[in-house]
Amino acid sequence: FKLADDGSRVTFSFLTPISVANPDELEKQQGVRSLSRRTEAAALLRPKTPSGPTVVAVWGSALEGDWEKDLGESIKRSVSSFAWSAS
Repeated sequence: FKLADDGSRVTFSFLTPISVANPDELEKQQGVRSLSRRTEAAALLRPKTPSGPTVVAVWGSALEGDWEKDLGESIKRSVSSFAWSAS
């Protein structure tokens, strides 16, 4: 994970294995024997709001193969560009 210099935002990513009931069948259908999901996330921290401290989180995820093909960069950009303005 990475904490912003001012402590207001933490970003992190992780890879989660997905259980596969029949790896042989998955390999026949998709050419892989296992599946994993990549996730990119950020949490924004606001210590002073009228109702007290607040945390807002945003995340995006995709199967690892889709992440590597074409979704990973756009998900990372979306998560990193997220901004929160308390009204």
